[in-house]
Amino acid sequence: MKVFYRYLLHFSAIGLIAFVIGLIAIHKDKDLFSMKFIPFLILAILVYVVPMTYFCSNSAKSYSFKIEDTSPELITKLDNIFLNSKDPKRIKQIKNGTIYYVYENKYSAWLAGSISIIQNDEYTIVYAPKRYKNKIESL
Repeated sequence: MKVFYRYLLHFSAIGLIAFVIGLIAIHKDKDLFSMKFIPFLILAILVYVVPMTYFCSNSAKSYSFKIEDTSPELITKLDNIFLNSKDPKRIKQIKNGTIYYVYENKYSAWLAGSISIIQNDEYTIVYAPKRYKNKIESL
């Protein structure tokens, strides 16, 4: 599933929960809330869901970065970027010579995807979300 659709599903679920809470509030307190509140509620949820989906999916989209370095120090620097960031805990996995940084939480791993590093003799390719662009290019 594409990144945009994963985030759309995620934020739509949050919007659906907010809508159900709004319906419960309308049902419980008919004096304070009326049925005229429903279009406002739907509009408020759409104003939340659409921009958040676009912003988060755009920053989580995977890009490839080619680095003309294959030293072990580069992997240490990348470890510092991907393992010591503000994000929830990630773990480092090595499979078939490729290094993966994945979330421990399965839902976060599904939503955000993984970061991978492939090293050749001449260069290193990093597949990472767009939000890491400045940090990777500064190496």
